[in-house]
Amino acid sequence: MKFCKQGDMKRTDSQRKQIWAMIDDIVNSHIVWSGQQFTNHEWEQIFTALVRHQKMVDNPNEEGSKIILGCREKELTVEEASEMILLMEVFGNEHGVKWGQWSE
Repeated sequence: MKFCKQGDMKRTDSQRKQIWAMIDDIVNSHIVWSGQQFTNHEWEQIFTALVRHQKMVDNPNEEGSKIILGCREKELTVEEASEMILLMEVFGNEHGVKWGQWSE
């Protein structure tokens, strides 16, 4: 599991804008994953958990569901945010996401 260390440079504002634009594009593509569609914040947690190699645990309030032990994108370093953008691009391309325009 990775953690931000003091002094690690946080993701940039440009990366934040691109991440959320890509998440919007993924949500607007109505992708069904594991039999369900996810909200913007759920996709954020899925991708940050992938970048941070974090795990899922059983949800104590809902039998059969899981909770991702992830972090928020605002906690990512520049390097992790770049990795997340690449992961989302590959995922979206594999699932037919129609990408909008991102400003850098």
